[in-house]
Amino acid sequence: MVHNEYFRLKAEELLNRLKQVKTIVSKHNLTIGQIAEGILRAFLKEVCPNKVQVAQGFIYKDNNISTQCDIIIYDNLNYSPLFTWDDLIIIDSNAVLAVIEVKVSIREKDFNKTINDFELLRTMGVCNKFLFIYNAPLLKTLNNYFFPSTDNDSPIFSTNFKYDHDSYEKLPDAIVGLNKAYYLQKGYADGGRDMLGYNSLIWVDEENKEISCLEEFVSAILSIIAEYSNIPKSIMPTEHSENNMMSADISKCVFIPLFDM
Repeated sequence: MVHNEYFRLKAEELLNRLKQVKTIVSKHNLTIGQIAEGILRAFLKEVCPNKVQVAQGFIYKDNNISTQCDIIIYDNLNYSPLFTWDDLIIIDSNAVLAVIEVKVSIREKDFNKTINDFELLRTMGVCNKFLFIYNAPLLKTLNNYFFPSTDNDSPIFSTNFKYDHDSYEKLPDAIVGLNKAYYLQKGYADGGRDMLGYNSLIWVDEENKEISCLEEFVSAILSIIAEYSNIPKSIMPTEHSENNMMSADISKCVFIPLFDM
């Protein structure tokens, strides 16, 4: 399918652009991180409808302000930023449709900081929080970030969880591992018993080719915009239906159960 091939090539393009930057400014991690954010923002501006804006900056509510957000997707038809400087804004939380934290790579310390930043956003009423990682860790490594370091051997059957029903909402709604080609969606996770956590299903198109994680990510963003704008999902360009998208062998899918439902 055209969309499928396009997003596979676009994922390679995003990774290659980042590699190009790293060959020039390899010793300037802050600059590399800022450019990585800019690369993804530019791409999202291409695929998002004009009724939303893609920017970076801060979110405010009731005299409270967030930490700086790498990417903010907000309703620019009904809301105007309180402050604008180039691509940086300060915007009311009611205008925000999604927030994306962008990482070139991520270690457990950075992962935990991201979760804490997302918790602040949650208290401000912000939904739809995404973690996008260019050079993502292996799923096994990422899985261990969710559990105490003394409990890594068998997290599925553990009773010692970092996260539970009270802290579940501050976790990312989805985690994109671009180079590892995974899209982890928060929700039901089958780990041998009914649990909540993350799952990475392997979706294929009509030609039995795997759907790119970048396409799944964009489809999720566009679905959020469609729901907010009351746009029928059937006209969204990357929206998949059961008729043209199916899950591959379930044994190849990945589940990260975090706690009992």
